[in-house]
Amino acid sequence: MSPRVLSPVLTGPLLRFRSVESTQDVARELARRTGGGASGRLPRHLLTVCAGYQTRGRGRLGRRWLAERDQALLLSMAFLYGEPEEPSRLALFAALAACRTAEALAGRPAALKWPNDVVMEGRKLGGVLVETSPAEAGRLAVVGVGINVSRRPLPGAACLGEFGAGAGVEEVLERFLADYDRVLGCEAGRALAAVVERLSLPPEVTDADGRRLAVSGAGAGFFVARGAGCVRQVPFHRVLDW
Repeated sequence: MSPRVLSPVLTGPLLRFRSVESTQDVARELARRTGGGASGRLPRHLLTVCAGYQTRGRGRLGRRWLAERDQALLLSMAFLYGEPEEPSRLALFAALAACRTAEALAGRPAALKWPNDVVMEGRKLGGVLVETSPAEAGRLAVVGVGINVSRRPLPGAACLGEFGAGAGVEEVLERFLADYDRVLGCEAGRALAAVVERLSLPPEVTDADGRRLAVSGAGAGFFVARGAGCVRQVPFHRVLDW
């Protein structure tokens, strides 16, 4: 494990491990021990955990996340947050940064598939996961990011190497952290608009009240959806499909 401080927004240390059970679990437990006070601007970055391999990596809904040793970017970032919309924004902004990183290295467009997939030429290149929990210093959000770099973990998936990107995991890590730092540092409305530009709309979503709504469009931070005879704006953080 070797620490390194990130900047200017990702101000917590970067902790590297050869192998862990799950970067999500390690980041959460370390953040709970070292989170400090909840005063100051939120969301606040606490730390980032990166590993070469996970023995029990997971994705959304507890599904297993597969990646060969040292062939994928595997990291989790812990934040203290205040407002209820912040975890979903942190995850969406991480997905936007992953798209920008992939495009810079592969030279072709990447897109977002709701709620958490990064795709290139219609195949899954990576994914983002956000998990929340209480912490002594406040509310904790852990954002996990996985990007296939050199090998595809499953048939039908994609990796950067097959698109001509010669970068290794270390270069992908450096580029992603720089891209994420820039996204977090810009105005939230602009970042959300950039997310929507890359987002393939789901046909339906379920809102926080359990209503299944048909999606007809999206704006900076919300879906335009129809249900029970009316059209409404549903903020991303009020959608249960995470």
